[in-house]
Amino acid sequence: MADLKTSLKHVQIDKANSTMVLAVAIAGFVVVFAGFMLKELYTQRSFQNRVISSKETTKEQLEENVEAAKLLNTSYTGFVSTQENIIGGSAEGDGPNDGDNARIVLDALPSKYDFPALATSLEKLITDESLQIESITGTDDELSQLGISIDDSASSQQLDDTPNTEARGPAEMPFGFEVRGDYDQVQSLIDVLERSIRPFHVQSMMISGEEGALTLDLDAKTYFQPERIFGLEYEAIR
Repeated sequence: MADLKTSLKHVQIDKANSTMVLAVAIAGFVVVFAGFMLKELYTQRSFQNRVISSKETTKEQLEENVEAAKLLNTSYTGFVSTQENIIGGSAEGDGPNDGDNARIVLDALPSKYDFPALATSLEKLITDESLQIESITGTDDELSQLGISIDDSASSQQLDDTPNTEARGPAEMPFGFEVRGDYDQVQSLIDVLERSIRPFHVQSMMISGEEGALTLDLDAKTYFQPERIFGLEYEAIR
């Protein structure tokens, strides 16, 4: 009988121990799970705070941009709506000094490296002075200005689609020409280049021949203002 009572006590003790182990295991699991959940909730809360902060910053920037756009539009309208342009010509005329101010600015500093257009303009300036064109030289560097690079090893072209959103100063466009004419014609061409709304920086100039048959060999450079593109940027919040 004593052995039976002892066995029952052992069974009860083992059962109590098993229950306690199970309870401790469940409690440990709950504590660990709660810890992971608290960490996850804290991470989510921090992420949401960063998202909200970024949205508020973006909203403030957009509001500033809208106001700046309104002021820019007002300034631009006033700039191009004057009857007399900035070089004293008529805004609505078609003479050499006519045109609205926006067109004059673009003529003075185009937004692209367009050597063929420059060569055409030079040809008109020269022929208007009745000079004979021997040559017009320069480099058509438009491809590299557009971001197209040539890989010599593979003989392939790659286009960089990244928009130009950074401010850049005027870029140079070197050119040269050789013309023939009399003294008055050569002098008149030099005066025209000096008065041109498009800036010309003469680097070297050589005049040879006789007064009635002079040859002008000129090397110079002009400029263009690279355009800026309005681009939206995306930022990943982590």
